Amino acid sequence: MDITDLRVFKAVVEEGGIIKAARRLHRVPSNVTTRVKQLEASLGVELFHRDRQRLHLSATGELLLVMPSG
Repeated sequence: MDITDLRVFKAVVEEGGIIKAARRLHRVPSNVTTRVKQLEASLGVELFHRDRQRLHLSATGELLLVMPSG
């Protein structure tokens, strides 16, 4: 896990999806998707529930989102 993966995760949550997060981060959507999947793999958990083209934050994702960063 690295800080870039966490920033990408937070952007996806705040923007409500991969495409908007990619625009905000000046990245292509496939890079954002890869970063999220890498973060999930490194943590060994799913951070989002995937429903077709929509992402819903999982309970574990909610915990990660509110964790203090200090």
